[in-house]
Amino acid sequence: MRVHGTVAALVGKNETERRDMNGKLMTAEMIEVAKTKGTGWVDYVWPNPVTKKFEPKSTYVIRVPGADAFLGVGIYK
Repeated sequence: MRVHGTVAALVGKNETERRDMNGKLMTAEMIEVAKTKGTGWVDYVWPNPVTKKFEPKSTYVIRVPGADAFLGVGIYK
């Protein structure tokens, strides 16, 4: 993790093994989407910081041209 908009403690951490509450490797899937398609959506279940409940979430990822990185922006459904 190079940057995180709300959780500074995640910066510098390897998040590739992070799983959602159903066991989905969502960060690994985000990396795969960015590498293979360039852009796309990844769906998973994650705690909503407002409601404090696990809720469906979707993150749109886009590969950063010329870098080994992607940008992701998530929304709760």
